[in-house]
Amino acid sequence: MVFLATNWTNVAIQTCMGLGVVFSVLIILVLVLKLFGLAFAEKQQKVDLEQASSHPTPENIIKGSQVSSDASEADMAAIATALHLYCNAAHDTESYTITIKHNHATAWNSKVFGINKLNKD
Repeated sequence: MVFLATNWTNVAIQTCMGLGVVFSVLIILVLVLKLFGLAFAEKQQKVDLEQASSHPTPENIIKGSQVSSDASEADMAAIATALHLYCNAAHDTESYTITIKHNHATAWNSKVFGINKLNKD
C-alpha cells in the first residue's frame, strides 16, 4: 500500500533536478578544463617560441652570415654538413623501449615461502 501512496510527481521532479544538477556540473567542469587547456597551450607556445629563438637553426645561422660568391659546391656541402651535425646533435636519440627482465625465482612466486606448508610425516 505504501507503493501506491507515493507522490510520483515529487519523485519525477526530484529525479529531473538531480540529473540537471549532475549534467550542469559536468558541463561546467568541461568548460573549465577547456579554458585551462587554452591558457596552458598559449603559455607553452610562448615558451616554444623563446626556445626556438635561442636555439640556433641552419636558417638563422645562414641569415646571419655572409657567404662569398666564389664559394664552391664542395665548400657549401661541407658547411651544410657541419650545420646539420651541429643542429641535430643537441638531442640524444632514445629507443623509448622498456625492457623488463623477468626473474622466475623470486620470493614472491617461490614455493618455499608458501603459507600452507604440508606436513609429510
